[in-house]
Amino acid sequence: AAFKGRPETDDTRGSLFQPVVAALRARFPEAQIVGWDPIVTAKAIAQLGVEAASSVEDAFTASSLVVIQNNHEAFARLSFAGLSRLMRTPAIIHDIWNQQPTLDQSELAEGVAYRAFGAFNIIGAVA
Repeated sequence: AAFKGRPETDDTRGSLFQPVVAALRARFPEAQIVGWDPIVTAKAIAQLGVEAASSVEDAFTASSLVVIQNNHEAFARLSFAGLSRLMRTPAIIHDIWNQQPTLDQSELAEGVAYRAFGAFNIIGAVA
């Protein structure tokens, strides 16, 4: 939810969070949208108009789409392989910062794709 992750901050001003949420709501009005940030408090996330996840695992659980929208070091250290097993399928992990450029797609749960800006290795589409 924060504007940036390096250096870490809890500042949400100018963040991509709200435009991304607005675009998702416009396209998927019935979707449940949750937010999690390693620094931004649950209260501040709720003030942005979404349900706050209690943990990164909670944010991934039963999700069809996860958007990593800032470059916090915590996101680069995540095990997308393990977290992908919590998602419903088909699903996409969309990493705007391409923080895991060496991630092997075969490590993810079947039906989960990792997509990132700067990575043009799209093999197939996940609807």
